[in-house]
Amino acid sequence: MTPASGPDGVALMGHGSRDPASAEEFLALALAVAETPELAGTVVVPGWLEFAGGPVPSIQEAFRRCVVAGARRIAAVPLILFAGGHGAEDMPAEVRLAQDHYPEIDVRSADLVGIDDVLLQCLAARARAAAAPLPPRPGEQTALLLVTSGSSSREANADVFKAARLLADLADGMLVEVAFLRLARPFLQDAVRRCERLGARRVIVLPLFLNTGLLARRVPRKLVWLRRQFPALELIEMPHLGVDPDLTALLARRACDAFAASDASRARLQTPVYLAAGRERTRPPREGYPHVAEHALAHPRSPRWEEIPS
Repeated sequence: MTPASGPDGVALMGHGSRDPASAEEFLALALAVAETPELAGTVVVPGWLEFAGGPVPSIQEAFRRCVVAGARRIAAVPLILFAGGHGAEDMPAEVRLAQDHYPEIDVRSADLVGIDDVLLQCLAARARAAAAPLPPRPGEQTALLLVTSGSSSREANADVFKAARLLADLADGMLVEVAFLRLARPFLQDAVRRCERLGARRVIVLPLFLNTGLLARRVPRKLVWLRRQFPALELIEMPHLGVDPDLTALLARRACDAFAASDASRARLQTPVYLAAGRERTRPPREGYPHVAEHALAHPRSPRWEEIPS
């Protein structure tokens, strides 16, 4: 970017909340993103999809402020973990609207936060920090419980289970389970019961919320009730991600990747999976023969399942 071209802009797109604490935290997160070294000199403006108009403007107003500040390129960075309705439909619609309003501006869609090694390592580190001051327990007696809102999109809910499976590789032998607050099962009480039946005596609850709000505040209230229902379990509550340095750096990287991307590679509607220091491990499904047959061809000497002795 040359000085004559003006600064780049970042529209940080959040869902929105009625909770005043959510607005305060979202603004603090936007400020932290703006202060990252990768985005030095970049205009970062936060905007909300819903409940905008108070301290946090709308997403379209965020685009307008970037343009007024002189931005000729704008990266639209969604503060969304998984590709549910908001990530796959509403946020891309906001980007298309901005592109229509400002045809002379290069408005680029950044990937969702997605399933990233940085985020997974952050969650694993939080879990270890929560367990460190407590009496030691074997790994198989400790469960990590990822709690999120739930979605009407089956694919988005499946992505949470994918994140849990990948987190298990970093969890030092601890169980990793998933719970939803609404719209999908297992609900929180069902997941806690499953942890107990699997042998856990300690459950570390990790809320998968990027920003506080009414749903995030449900978790501690539900845990008060669950501690009475499961007195033999230690239920350890961890805070949501919020203004976490790892999340801040990840959002800055999403913006930089959007600026660096070619036209053909912009804007995925699926949840991106970034593993091994940013390399995306996704591949299209193969057609022509089923997945089981693919393994049989690759490993012709592998015994059939029924031939493995119990």
